[in-house]
Amino acid sequence: RHVGDGFHYDGFLHLARGEYLRERGDTDAAVAELEPLIDPARNTAMVRIPALPAFAETLLARGDHARAKQVATDGLALGADPDYGNLFGELGWQPVA
Repeated sequence: RHVGDGFHYDGFLHLARGEYLRERGDTDAAVAELEPLIDPARNTAMVRIPALPAFAETLLARGDHARAKQVATDGLALGADPDYGNLFGELGWQPVA
């Protein structure tokens, strides 16, 4: 309802849906929800910070270790950026690392 009212929560809705789908074992659908969220041209750092570890975990679940490592590297760089990094970004990497 809030998205329809003009609030920009849609990225977080896709994040929640993607993580739910991954946990239910539907990694293809999870990738479809999460992959667009990591694009810096389409999303703010506030969305990308939690989306990157969620996407990396999904790639690990699919067995795509090389791509998961690249996504993790990108996420760690974003988390280390003093302009964008935050505690959630650091904590989000604990399950992946």
